[in-house]
Amino acid sequence: MILSRTEIQYRITNHNMISYSIPNSIKNSSYKIRIGKLIEVGTGEIIDFSRKPYLLEPSKVVIFQSIEKINLPEDITASYSALYSISSKGVLLINSSMIEPKYSGALSGVLLNFSSKSIAITEKTEIAKLNFYKVSGDVSGFVSETIDDNEYISRLVEKATNNYQKSFLNISGLEKDIESSILGKVRGLFTRSGILIFFLITFATLEPLFSRWIWEKTGIPTTSEQVRIEKVLIEIKKAQEENTKLKDMQIQIDSLRQIIKSKNGKK
Repeated sequence: MILSRTEIQYRITNHNMISYSIPNSIKNSSYKIRIGKLIEVGTGEIIDFSRKPYLLEPSKVVIFQSIEKINLPEDITASYSALYSISSKGVLLINSSMIEPKYSGALSGVLLNFSSKSIAITEKTEIAKLNFYKVSGDVSGFVSETIDDNEYISRLVEKATNNYQKSFLNISGLEKDIESSILGKVRGLFTRSGILIFFLITFATLEPLFSRWIWEKTGIPTTSEQVRIEKVLIEIKKAQEENTKLKDMQIQIDSLRQIIKSKNGKK
C-alpha cells in the first residue's frame, strides 16, 4: 500500500520520517526531494553553487546529495525516481533505488546530462519523487542502518573520485584516444606514402640510365630497352606496310600505262 499525502504528513509531523522537509514538497502520494550538495566526478570536489547555478555539460556526470534526511520506521519502505520536470530537460537519474525500512540518512544519485545543451542546476532544485509503502508481515527482525552527514558525504566523495568517469561511457576520454589514434595513423600513412612516392620518382628518373648500362654490358634487354625495341618494331612494321602500299600503287600505274599504249597502237 502506497502512503497518501495525509499519511506522509502525519508521519513527518509525529515521527520525523523526513527531516528538513517543506510542506510544498508533499504531493498526493509522494514527496519531492531537493538537491543540497553536488560532488564533481573525477576530483571529488564539493561544488559551491549557492551563488550561481552549476552548469552540467552534455554527456557529463555529477553526484548529488539531498537536503532531506530520511528516517524510515520498520513498517515503511520507500523508492525514489527522477521527476518528469527534470527528465524532460535531458537529465537522467541513473540510480533510482529502493530504501530499506529502518534506514536513517540522506539520499543521493548520479545525474547524467543526456541532452545536447548545458543544463543549469541550482541549490534546492527538486530532483526526484519519493514514494512510501507499507510493509506487511513480521518486521520485528529488521536491522537498522544510520549514516550521519559527514560519513555520507565522505562516501560520495570517494565514489566520485574512484568509481565514476567524468562523462557517460567516458566519451571525452574516448574522443582523445580516437583523435590520437587517427592522428597517429594519418602521420604514419603520410610518412609511408612520402617514402613510396620518393622511391617511385627516383626509380622513374634513374631506370632509363640503369637500363642502358645493363643493355650495353650484358645484352639483356631491360624494361626500358624492351619498350624502346617495341617502338622500333612498330615503326618498322609501319614502314613495311607503307612500302607494300607503294608497290601496289606502282603495279596499278604500270597496268594503266599498258592499257594506254595498247589503245594508242590501235589508232
